Amino acid sequence: MKAHNSPAYAIAMLHDVRVTDELLAYMEAVEQTMQPFGGRWISHGRSPELLEGSRHEDIVIIGFPDLDAARAWYRSSAYQDLVPLRTRHSRSTVVLLEGVGEGYTSSSTVESLRAAASP
Repeated sequence: MKAHNSPAYAIAMLHDVRVTDELLAYMEAVEQTMQPFGGRWISHGRSPELLEGSRHEDIVIIGFPDLDAARAWYRSSAYQDLVPLRTRHSRSTVVLLEGVGEGYTSSSTVESLRAAASP
């Protein structure tokens, strides 16, 4: 079920990061590309506390007002011009994820799944 006015997140999982002048230039410039789309840091440069499983990557999370804004930021020429500065010095998985709107409860998803499963 799609929520209205749901925030969205750009999540990057970075592996084999090599800190170089190009990567530092990317880090200095990326914030300016987010701002026109309402982007803000959720987590950057923090080490996650591992509770289950294993992890081998650094994680960056950027929040946006909605999925359309997140897509527009990622596809923007301002951001795409910077991407090679990151990809030449790390392996990355980058995803966009729609969040849930205010007032969301898991019971609404359970109801939708039960309704879809009913004959």
